[in-house]
Amino acid sequence: MAYPLHATALTIHAATGADISRLALIRGIDISAKEIHAAGIHGQLNDRAPDSPLFPLITVQDGEQLRLTATGIRYNLKPTP
Repeated sequence: MAYPLHATALTIHAATGADISRLALIRGIDISAKEIHAAGIHGQLNDRAPDSPLFPLITVQDGEQLRLTATGIRYNLKPTP
């Protein structure tokens, strides 16, 4: 099972096709309540300011941590044109 923050980022990727660079910039105010609920948002996100990036640590180094999670669950983390 993916860590909830990773699951949220991967859910947003699945819904939007956003690449790692875009995921790194996504803020709480960029996501609708429906998307947050669908992703099973973790309590950590509630502690962040709405205009702060949600995934700063899992998108560094070209998203190495997020790519490892995606590989572990056999999810294809590639940008959608």
